[in-house]
Amino acid sequence: MQRMTEKRIQLDEYLGQAFDRIPVAMIVVNQRGEITRLNQLAETTFGYSSDELIGHTVEKLIPARYHGRHPAYRSGFLAETNARPMGAGRDLSGLRKDGSEFPVEIGINPVQTGEGPMVLSVILDLSERKQSEKRIQDALQQKDLLLREVHHRVKNNLQVI
Repeated sequence: MQRMTEKRIQLDEYLGQAFDRIPVAMIVVNQRGEITRLNQLAETTFGYSSDELIGHTVEKLIPARYHGRHPAYRSGFLAETNARPMGAGRDLSGLRKDGSEFPVEIGINPVQTGEGPMVLSVILDLSERKQSEKRIQDALQQKDLLLREVHHRVKNNLQVI
């Protein structure tokens, strides 16, 4: 029995280390919407330490305009617990400690614990991806403008000839 307990403790320590070091932000929220755990990348992404977030509701990390609707979404997920992306088809935003908003993609997963059901949120900061998309869109617009200008000049030159 003691050997089994030692193995369980080792597994818990291993999983705890993996949780902290995984390269995506992860936050665990209980049924009341309170943050019970977060990994190091979540701290970095949102700018808070664990001590500043644990025990607070997850709405602390969401822009104020979503605060009214979010508890109902959370309740709906707990009633029908299937792993799924959050906000499918909508642009989601996170809120950093400094008050700045940033685009995110969130996957939510039900987790059964000794303390009851919880929600594991996996959060991807899309800031760099959105900036890259904007640069590509800007480059395409410039290319389109250049092509229209070249077309106009060629057409004018052909008319002169």
